[in-house]
Amino acid sequence: MRIRDGDSERLPALHESVVTVAEEIRQIGSLPLLIDENFDAEQCVRAPAVNEIRIACGVYGEEFMPPRQDVLGFGGLHPDTINNTYLGGFAVVCWSAELMASPTLLLRVLRHELGHAVGLGHAKRQGLVMSHTGGDFWGIGDRVGLSLLSGHPSDHVCDCRTM
Repeated sequence: MRIRDGDSERLPALHESVVTVAEEIRQIGSLPLLIDENFDAEQCVRAPAVNEIRIACGVYGEEFMPPRQDVLGFGGLHPDTINNTYLGGFAVVCWSAELMASPTLLLRVLRHELGHAVGLGHAKRQGLVMSHTGGDFWGIGDRVGLSLLSGHPSDHVCDCRTM
């Protein structure tokens, strides 16, 4: 993950959070995720990821980054519009002292943005990870969505005890 000078002490916590959320998604959706953290925001958004999810961390106001500090991250996927398939995805975390100081908030943002990176949209029901405000645990609606994306709709959907 590319970071600015002086921010290197925050990298281990961010990396640990990415690993945690990627493992949650693998367990729930049986989705094979290859995570690559060596990108900046522009590379994540512009260059299509192929069979991987690219993670970046950016600073407010830079190109490809939100100008407002109330946006904590963004994510999406790179579709193959010709073959109507999924190429890969991206998730960008907006670097802020508030976000890096709160492991719970960082996990919430990463869960939500990685959800977008694998193809989930926003949920209408509040409290779910994929609602506009996010949630701290994968709810049944989030789990069903991940399960359907994997092509294994019965696996792990109702096991809500651990996440």
